[in-house]
Amino acid sequence: MRSCSWDRGCTVHVIERPANAADVRVGTLTGCTNATSCEGDDCLGDNRLVDAATGMEGGTLMNECFVVDTGSSLHHCPGNTVTLTGRGQIAFTETVAFDRPAGQRGPITGGTGEFLGAAGVVTSPGLADFVITITR
Repeated sequence: MRSCSWDRGCTVHVIERPANAADVRVGTLTGCTNATSCEGDDCLGDNRLVDAATGMEGGTLMNECFVVDTGSSLHHCPGNTVTLTGRGQIAFTETVAFDRPAGQRGPITGGTGEFLGAAGVVTSPGLADFVITITR
């Protein structure tokens, strides 16, 4: 993964390797009887990331997403954090329909280290596939 240059921006393309995720069924506390999911249910993850071009491990994605519409599998993920090893973190938010993830977009909300002050967008060409485009 190449380093970012603020005058030219940069793109980082990573693939998530889900291995450490959990679903928390909190919607049942409100009387929801849906066997699949309820509004308010949580999906938590802390998964490794690999560089899309090389397949080399390069960091982690921590996420917490809430079900907002069970009919369309729509989730709101207000605080995703990509940590790129030795470089820093990129925080972004997204609202994603997990049954049709291609083309989803979410804004970068901040960063640390090399990405301090970052702005831009994260897009998903497919499930667990993230293209991070930093514009400043």
